Amino acid sequence: NLTITENGGAIEEFSSQYHHESRCLNLLTRDPTLCWFTDVSKQLPQHVILRFAAPSRIYRVGIYLHGENNQNPKHIQIWLSPDKERWTEVVDAELEQRGGDHLFDLPEGLAGLPIAQI
Repeated sequence: NLTITENGGAIEEFSSQYHHESRCLNLLTRDPTLCWFTDVSKQLPQHVILRFAAPSRIYRVGIYLHGENNQNPKHIQIWLSPDKERWTEVVDAELEQRGGDHLFDLPEGLAGLPIAQI
């Protein structure tokens, strides 16, 4: 995972978090038992912008859903940008309501993009 703290990743911004135990910073760890819950009182869509340590070739992106529950997203979009000004949508998908990895292969033309918004 190119966006975890150990690899130089960081969170640029996020829309909300439910409480400190389900904080957005949990996304920067390798521990799949930690998760990020958005605040249900905030309007959709919710987002997080993750920063890579350096421009990277991106071939696959994904989201890990923590268990099966009605708080999991039903629909996600993933965008990549070299500068937070010019965004390219790389995933627009409905998700199965199941826990685990949801992975998406990207076209080869999308390389060297250091910022990802999920």
